[in-house]
Amino acid sequence: MLEISARVLRVEGATAWVQVEAPPSCGLCHGKGCGSSVFNQLWREGEPEYALDNSIAAEVGDAVVIGVADGSVLQAAWRGYGMPLLAALVGAWGLSAWGDLAAAGGMLLGLAAGGWLGRRAARTAAPVVLRAGTAAGCGTAEPTL
Repeated sequence: MLEISARVLRVEGATAWVQVEAPPSCGLCHGKGCGSSVFNQLWREGEPEYALDNSIAAEVGDAVVIGVADGSVLQAAWRGYGMPLLAALVGAWGLSAWGDLAAAGGMLLGLAAGGWLGRRAARTAAPVVLRAGTAAGCGTAEPTL
């Protein structure tokens, strides 16, 4: 399970809105700063907030550990990129016998269908609130028993 520390910003019913507390340097970049934070700042101000099921009854201001199951990042990449790409290629190949315009249309239909299927399947790989406290380290993978 991949884990990271977060802070509860607000609670709305059974939903906790959390913000990930990324350290300034986690050792992976050896103190040079995380390149993903640069790209993140280009599209939004501040850190993003995430709505998670509040299974531990955390309160506003609590430090919590959130996690995603092993393999869920790879599954999300497949659903978000691989499935639409494969469907687009199959759609283009399937209609290529009727000309280039039909192949382009088949590609777009396949892309839309793959994206739709990927979004429907993506609900299963959501992060969850694991416990109160802080994670052992930046993005550490805790062994499961």
